[in-house]
Amino acid sequence: MADDTWWLDLNDLDDEQKAIIKLPLNGKHLLLGPPGSGKTNLVLLRASDFVGSKRPNVIVLIFTKELQSFIQRGSKNYNVADEKILTIMKWSLGLLREHGVRTDDLPGDFEPRRLEIASRLHALFDRKPKLEHHLECILVDEVQDCLKPEIDLFFRAARHVFFAGDSRQQIYRTDDIVDYVKSRVDETLALTHHYRSGHEVCKAADVIGKNFGEEPILPTSNYKESKAKSDVKFVPCDAEDHQADEVIKRLEIQVRTYPGELLGVISPRNEDAARIRAAIAASSLAPNLIDEGGLASDDDKTIHVCNMFDAKGLEYRAVHITHGHNVHRLKEKQKRTVYTSVTRAKTSLTVYYIKRIPAYLEEARDEAGPKMRADARSLFPGRKK
Repeated sequence: MADDTWWLDLNDLDDEQKAIIKLPLNGKHLLLGPPGSGKTNLVLLRASDFVGSKRPNVIVLIFTKELQSFIQRGSKNYNVADEKILTIMKWSLGLLREHGVRTDDLPGDFEPRRLEIASRLHALFDRKPKLEHHLECILVDEVQDCLKPEIDLFFRAARHVFFAGDSRQQIYRTDDIVDYVKSRVDETLALTHHYRSGHEVCKAADVIGKNFGEEPILPTSNYKESKAKSDVKFVPCDAEDHQADEVIKRLEIQVRTYPGELLGVISPRNEDAARIRAAIAASSLAPNLIDEGGLASDDDKTIHVCNMFDAKGLEYRAVHITHGHNVHRLKEKQKRTVYTSVTRAKTSLTVYYIKRIPAYLEEARDEAGPKMRADARSLFPGRKK
C-alpha cells in the first residue's frame, strides 16, 4: 500500500488541519493533538509557508537525530531545506560556539547538560541583546519534552514561535511543560482526530494509557481499516536467539507485503537494539537494514532499528517491539515510553518478550487475544497432575 506519512496535496488535510495552515504567520501558537494527528506535517507546512512568503530565516527544532533524519527524509515533499531542520542540542551548541562560549566542559548527563547549555545561552543573550528575535520563527516539534529554560530561550531567539506536542508522549520529564507553554503563547489549538494507528493498535495504546491516566485514542481514530486491517500480537520467546528468529521471520514477510515502507524494530535500551540489529545484519534481510544514522539517506532501505527514546516522533507501517521483558528497566518512564513506541505503528504491532512483561503489557496482550474465563483448575498451578 502507498506510504501516507507525508501529505502531497491540500485534499490530504481535514478541516481542522486546514485551519492550522490558514493561521496568520505572526504570533505565538501551540498545537496539541494525539499521536498520528498530523502535527509534524503541520510544523513542516508552516515552515514552508514562511519560506514561501519570503521570510526564510526559520528553523525547525526536534529532539533526536533519528527524528531529524526522519523529517529530512520527508521534507523533500515540502519547501524546507535540510539545514533548517536541527536537533535542539545541535542548534544550541552551534550558537554557543559561534559566539566563542565554551562547550567542552558541559555535564555528561542529559538533563544537567541541557540545563547548563540553556543557562549559557541566556547569559549570551544578556550580553548581546541584539540576538533577541534574530530569527523570524522557531518551530518546535515534541515540545512536551522541553525544559522551561529552553522554552524561554525560544521566545528570546525568534519573533514568532510555533510549538507542537502531546503530553501523553512526554518521556523525558515528569512535570507538565505543556501548561507552561500554554501560559506563554497567544493561542492554543487542538487537533481531534488521528489517522496513523489502526484500531487494534489504538486498543493496545489505550490499555497502556489508562494505566497512567490518559484518555483513550480509539474513539477519535480515522484509520481506514478497510484499506489495511490492523493487528496486534504478543510473542513469548525462550531466549534471545528465539526472539531474533521470530522478528526476522515476520520482517521477511513484511518487506514483501509493504514494499518501500518503513518497518520499525524498537527496543527499550541501546544494548537491546544492538543485539537485534546484529541478528538482522547477519540474516538475508541485511540489504534492507538502514545504517545507523542513515534514516535520511537510505531511501531504498526500509528496516529501521533504534531504542525507544530514539523512536520518538517516528512512524512505521509495522512496529516490532523487542525485549518487552526489559521495559521495567526504564523505571518511572516506562509506561509513557512504551505508549509512545506502540503509537509509532500504523497497521501492525508485534511485541516480543522472554518469560515476563509488566502487568499493563499483560493487560494489553490479553486485550488483543480472545476473551475467556480461566479454567478453575488453572488457579492451582501446584496441583498434582
